[in-house]
This record gives sequence, structure tokens and C-alpha cells, in this order.
Amino acid sequence: MVKKYSVVVLSALLVSGTVLADLSDLADIPSDVLVMDGDEDTMIAPPEQPKVSKARGPMRTSFFTGVEYGESVYEYNGKGSNLVFVIADGGTRISENWRLRYILSEQHAETKGLDQDDGVSINYRIAPRYSKWVNPNFSYFIEPSYYRRTGSSGIENTEWQIKPGMQYALRKHIFFSTLEYKDLNRKRYARDENGWKPTIKEDRDFQRINAEVNYTYRQSTSFNWGLNINGGSTLDNADNVPDIYTRSRNYNIKPFVRLKHFNNITTEVNLRWGRAESGLNWGGSDTTEININNNMQLNRHLRLIANIGYRQATRHTDLGWGDSEGLKGRVGLNISF
Repeated sequence: MVKKYSVVVLSALLVSGTVLADLSDLADIPSDVLVMDGDEDTMIAPPEQPKVSKARGPMRTSFFTGVEYGESVYEYNGKGSNLVFVIADGGTRISENWRLRYILSEQHAETKGLDQDDGVSINYRIAPRYSKWVNPNFSYFIEPSYYRRTGSSGIENTEWQIKPGMQYALRKHIFFSTLEYKDLNRKRYARDENGWKPTIKEDRDFQRINAEVNYTYRQSTSFNWGLNINGGSTLDNADNVPDIYTRSRNYNIKPFVRLKHFNNITTEVNLRWGRAESGLNWGGSDTTEININNNMQLNRHLRLIANIGYRQATRHTDLGWGDSEGLKGRVGLNISF
């Protein structure tokens, strides 16, 4: 059997990065809530605390800085690698209800075995968010955002997004759901023996909608478990040009457990099953992925992030680069002040 590696798309393009701005002052979080990398859509109401001195007031800014790396090998193609330097992925609270989220990263992609170097791209996103607790059990937010990707590889992506979400907490149960609407523009430039040219060979606009539902049970101060279900689709999935080239749909089911153990480390183990399809013949893969994510609180201002994941993908059509498998990792610091 040919050994293959899965597509590992590691970048800070997703808003669901290492944003802990809503949870920046960890001392205010209930002791049975285990905070992990990527919890920005879980809005936890801090319990009432005595007033603190100005010297130890609540922190307003929290962001991740570090490195992400992914490597993948395909059955019918060369090995791909993706290195991302995350400069800042986080947010700053402006007031009780408003905060500004931001992402800035530099991505280096390469495909070995082919005469191809995907070059360097710069990615950034700006997302103001309004959130409000209606009562101690129910909260909601709404977040517009603007995303831009430019690079030396003939790729230029622009995205406008609106994302509402809500959360309901009942004793030890936490439910939250989000909905995303995206308007995307994708440009691709022509290439010849001298490199990329300013001639645009592809300029397409399309829309996509995504949804997510998450459940967490706070078993104890050292153990949480839950289930995440998410999916999405382009709005026009017609067989007509140009929609047939940009259409896509996917879904994922991800159970997870979180454990707080020695040296103030919190570990999440999750297992994801998913299917993704796109393009001319709805080509795609069925994916199984396991991730082990670790957070270690070093002090009030620093949190160490160390994540690793392994994935296998099986093509359900004969088109494409074949079956695959691969590894990914993420290492850095979450800084709060």
C-alpha cells in the first residue's frame, strides 16, 4: 500500500485561532471550566470578585505568537509542507461589550516532487466584536470581519464575513452555536517560465455559509468533556460555470476530553471525523484526525501552547492527488496584559 500524507492546511486564516481575549484574566474564570487554545467563541461570565487594585486590574489584551508547521504526502503527488509564522493572533477588549480581534501571519508553502514553490503569503484579519450577557445563563455576540491574503504565488483572496453566536449555560452544561456568512473574492494570476505575471486568469466571487454547535460538560475542576459538530457549504452549488469550480461543502464531528493535571497543564484530546467535497465532480475525502493540544499556565501573563495532530484522508473519487496522511504542529506563547 502506498504511504500517503494528508493535506495539512496550517495558517492563521481562520478566525478560530488562539484568541483568549474574552478569557484574558484567568483568575476570574470558574474553577471547573478548563480553558484551551481556540475558546474565543465560549463566553464565560466571570463570577463576582472583590474589587482589585489598579496594579492588578483586569487584562485587556491577549494574543498568540508562535509557529505552525504541517507536512503532507499524497499518493499521486509530491510532499507538501506549510510553515506559518504567527506574529499576532488575538484580541483587545475596548469596553465591557466591545473588543477588537486581529490576526497577522506570514505563510511559506512548498510542494516537493514538483517544479513548484508556492512562495510566501501575508495574511491578516480585522474583526470587531460586540458581545452581551442578557442574564447569568445566556449571552450572544455579533462579529463582522475583513480578511485579506496576498502573496508571491499568484494568489489573492479577499473575504467579508458576518458571524453571530450565542451561548447558554445551565449548571454544569455549556451550549454554544455560531453561524457564519462569507462573501469571498478569489483571484489567480497567470504564470510562465519567468514567474508570475500581472495578468489575472481567474477572478471569482462566491458566497459561503458555515454553522457550528458545541456542547461542554464541566465534570469537575480537572475534567471536562464534550462534542463539536460543524459544517458549511457554498450557497450556489450549480453545475454551471463558474459556480461549478468554486462550489464546496463539508461537515465534521469532533468529540473531545480535557484534563488538568500536573504542573498546571491542561490537555485536550479530540478525534475528528469529517467529509469535504468540492469542484467539478464533487471530489473530496473522508478524514480521520486525532489532536493532542496542551496549554501550560506559566504565570498571569504567559501561557505556553503546544499542539500536535495526525490525519488520514481517503479519497471517495478517483480524481485528485489520491489518499493521504500527515502531521501538524503548533508551538508558541499566549501573552496577556
